Amino acid sequence: MSGLEVQMRGRDQLLARLDEALAATGTESSEGFITARHGEFTRFAGTRVHQPQAIEECQLMVRAVTGSGSARVGTTRLEAA
Repeated sequence: MSGLEVQMRGRDQLLARLDEALAATGTESSEGFITARHGEFTRFAGTRVHQPQAIEECQLMVRAVTGSGSARVGTTRLEAA
């Protein structure tokens, strides 16, 4: 993995869920990936800082192929993976 890899909370759980999802497809071919983003947002009230926030987002996607068909599914909720 590159130096740009995002260190997110629950990373090991997310990778385990991805492995489970790929194993459960039961298809000829499957692929999966995880996207992650960390951002910082600041709201202002006039000239004063109001509600600084740090936000982490991740998405788990799986694509399965069988015969001439394919299907994709994605979630941003770990418990739904």
